[in-house]
Amino acid sequence: MIVISIDIIRAILTLLTMIAFFGICWHIFVRHSAKDFDEAAASPLEDNQPGDGLEQKTMQINSSLISTTQEDTARKNHQQASINQL
Repeated sequence: MIVISIDIIRAILTLLTMIAFFGICWHIFVRHSAKDFDEAAASPLEDNQPGDGLEQKTMQINSSLISTTQEDTARKNHQQASINQL
């Protein structure tokens, strides 16, 4: 029967944690991924290119919000008119 003490379990967990830490550090500092990280860091600063669909999506969302607001206003006016008639 194999008995594993708590010290062995702690040593194994420490070793696995160190391996994970060094693996993450290696992934971050590898040269070929530095280019990808630089591109990702610069992407919020870039202007939107025409034809990327962002402007069209924004206009669709705005028009749906406006139509919803107009419908809500019309519904409230109708309800108020019904209450006033009583």
